[in-house]
Amino acid sequence: MIGENKYFYIKDISAYESRRQPPHLMMWNPVYSVEVDEDVDWGQRIELSTFRLNQKDKRPASTKYSRVTAVIKEVFYSHYTLALKYIHEAIIDDGEFYLYKHSNDFFEIQYYSRDEKDKRSIQIDFREGVEYLMLTVDARPGHRYRPKFRKDAVAITDEQFRQFLNLTIQFFYDPDSMFMLLEDYIKNFKLLCAGETKIEGLIISVSKSFEEIFKQLDQRKEYIEKRLIENDADSNIDRVKLRGELEGINYAVKVINMNK
Repeated sequence: MIGENKYFYIKDISAYESRRQPPHLMMWNPVYSVEVDEDVDWGQRIELSTFRLNQKDKRPASTKYSRVTAVIKEVFYSHYTLALKYIHEAIIDDGEFYLYKHSNDFFEIQYYSRDEKDKRSIQIDFREGVEYLMLTVDARPGHRYRPKFRKDAVAITDEQFRQFLNLTIQFFYDPDSMFMLLEDYIKNFKLLCAGETKIEGLIISVSKSFEEIFKQLDQRKEYIEKRLIENDADSNIDRVKLRGELEGINYAVKVINMNK
């Protein structure tokens, strides 16, 4: 049983700035978690981690190295949907495309743009173990690790790369359904790696989800504002929590409006 999803904002406060992970949001339950980087305008990293053999992941908690804050579902989804939208709409030119097979359970699929003045890359990182699976799609500026891929990876066609990307976008479309679709995704991904078949990924428009999230955020904002004005029975602590939630909603709405 998966259990109820919880949502968090996580900020690394390690003393070593070079080792800090960028601030990110997480959807978590004991069986699997999904992360998305906060700064979706700069780069779009979405990462899935799953746990097998009846293992359970611990709920995120603040430590001396990181600060964890609970957020509402809509704040997570506002960033997640925007990141997926950017990846979906990325312009892929006739650049370089690679398949890097580390082992039978560890693959990297990589794209590097052709324009040296506008360097961009998209990577799909697939790592499967007996106890876990990690899957990351990461789109960002730059040509990071390109010499390594040129040397050790196998070149593939743009059509092959798009098949990997389309399949992955389809899988990531609904975080709530990932666990149910996981085994089918793994099977199809490995078939593509083996070159045995073509997988026609069904690209579902993310615009509808974007509009639904905005509507939910707006409704929640109206409810909180009305409650803060009309309800005098709330304690000071409750009112502080509501104002903090309202601040998070306003930020999420701002992000959506900037990227409509």
